[in-house]
Amino acid sequence: MPRIYDIIKAPQDLTYLTWDERSAPSGAPGTSPKAREGTGAHAIIYQLPQSPAVPGEVNPDLLCQLLSSRLMELLGIPHAPITLMRAYVRRNRRTELTWLTKTRPNRRQNQQKASLAQVFGTMGRPDETPLEFCQRNDWLPQISGMFLVDYLSANRSRTGAQIEVARNPDGSLEMTPLLPSSQCFTTSFRMQMWRSRPLEPIRANNYLGSADAAGNLLLMDPSFSCAPLTTASRAAFLAGLKSIADGASLNGAWTIVWKRWQAYQELLGSGRAE
Repeated sequence: MPRIYDIIKAPQDLTYLTWDERSAPSGAPGTSPKAREGTGAHAIIYQLPQSPAVPGEVNPDLLCQLLSSRLMELLGIPHAPITLMRAYVRRNRRTELTWLTKTRPNRRQNQQKASLAQVFGTMGRPDETPLEFCQRNDWLPQISGMFLVDYLSANRSRTGAQIEVARNPDGSLEMTPLLPSSQCFTTSFRMQMWRSRPLEPIRANNYLGSADAAGNLLLMDPSFSCAPLTTASRAAFLAGLKSIADGASLNGAWTIVWKRWQAYQELLGSGRAE
């Protein structure tokens, strides 16, 4: 069994935090309470779930974020790692025990960060698309990793606010590590269609490329490469979650990833992705 570094099951005391920020995680509808310790690139950011969970289980949006983070780790794609933790928090003059996520800003010290939509709005040319703007800035390798992750996870939302760009002190720009998604895996399928049709096309709210995640694979950099997934990857992907998440959701998430990875390998073998 692989060692688990991204889940803290022993309840922590976070009752001292103030949940006075709001955010829309991964483009999901609504907002989630957020709190932070520290400032700048060294801050720790905590985020509560969007909705109550089944007692004893992790909320679906938090589970998606953790599994999305793990998938990128397995593939070797730069991302903002997520830690899932259980903690006591105080809100509305009540103390409650809940699951939440912990992460750090996906930028370095002295960098200024903005969404790709904002950057393109001010720096894009009138005759180019956001994807062409990324190609002009030599970001296609990072975008290719994003296209692959979003296809494998059946992610249904990658808006312009979820793709971030950092400005360095010398004025140069670079894409920041990818943010995990909270709208993916089994939550993207109606009526558990993933059981029989894990390759079912998911129409996604994508800022780059098209709404067809499979079609976006054809837009990837031909020289893109990543670490391969194997059947052994399942253990690391689902480690430590059996006791705190629905078994069907966990098995379904891996089924979706594995079937789509096999389809991606077939696409590479056919030469259509080149």
